[in-house]
Amino acid sequence: MYGKKKNRIMWVGMLLFVCILITSCTGKNNNTSASAEGDTIQLKYAQLLQMIRHRDYVEVKIINPWKKGETLHRYEIRKEFKRIVVYTAAHTRLLGELNAKDRIAGVCDRQYIMAEWASSLPDCGNAMNPNMEKMISLKPDAVILSPFENSGGYGKVEQLGIPVIEAADYMETTPLGRAEWMIFYGILVGKEKEASKLFREIEKKYLSLAEKQRQIKNRKKMMTDMKQSSAWYVPGGASYLGQMIADAGSDYAFAHDGKSGSIPVAFEMMLEKNRDADAWLIKYNMAEDLTLGNLSQDNEGYRWFKAFQNKKVYGCNTSYTPYFEEIPFHPEWLLEEIINILYGSNNTKLRYYKKLQ
Repeated sequence: MYGKKKNRIMWVGMLLFVCILITSCTGKNNNTSASAEGDTIQLKYAQLLQMIRHRDYVEVKIINPWKKGETLHRYEIRKEFKRIVVYTAAHTRLLGELNAKDRIAGVCDRQYIMAEWASSLPDCGNAMNPNMEKMISLKPDAVILSPFENSGGYGKVEQLGIPVIEAADYMETTPLGRAEWMIFYGILVGKEKEASKLFREIEKKYLSLAEKQRQIKNRKKMMTDMKQSSAWYVPGGASYLGQMIADAGSDYAFAHDGKSGSIPVAFEMMLEKNRDADAWLIKYNMAEDLTLGNLSQDNEGYRWFKAFQNKKVYGCNTSYTPYFEEIPFHPEWLLEEIINILYGSNNTKLRYYKKLQ
């Protein structure tokens, strides 16, 4: 028992040394720059990420998305990470795509990761309350997790001296803005060239699709989601999905709303603005696929929408579809899918959605 305790103390001490050697994890509100010199790594779309390349390290600054003018975290990346515990399915899949599977020491919530190759990865338990004993045994040199507003810190993980990489990419409001963060993650694992190349391909495809859709004169109308309790929550016009729907050549009813998150809409207003919508997208998580019959049983008012009457309702069952796992870093796939739903033929093969029966 004493030997195990002694080894754990030695490992934690070694980890603290590694933290100092590899990356400088400064305070969340530290706005001092490590150096005025260096070459800025140009980012076109990401608004919450700044990176400066110095001779011996890359300085990374993550902007606080909840407090204007403040820094969420600042890092000095001096060496690539060899063993990372990843909390999210999206970042796990991205590292796999960057040929960095061998850098993943373990994951959280492994049962929700749909990439088959990830099934053999060590599971550190629930991301909200990870198994510390398991994490210690894996001896990671970094943890990648998604930060939340007023989270109050990351509990025992911070006490281990492991560098915590706060993956705030999900707070970006544009599809390409979020995807561009892959360059940062590529730097973390020594795959910057691969990440930059992949992003350029994604950017080219996305912009090509969006430019083509701008030429459409008779734009079709898209509606989303379902009524929940007292309100129907839909993407704001400045949100990730709201902008993507507009890029797909859709006449989105809330395109001019300036909000970047979801907005509550009364059923009556939804009907007024979307009675004539050509297609309807619904994301849900259920053991069985949603049907038109389920919809009408839930709310007979759904029958008043043209999309329902014409059987142009498409559902994405996230219980078995890797929507949340792939979309963050492959927005071009979802954009193409929305375009196909609006303007493609009935025989067009879809990746995430399928027509409700």
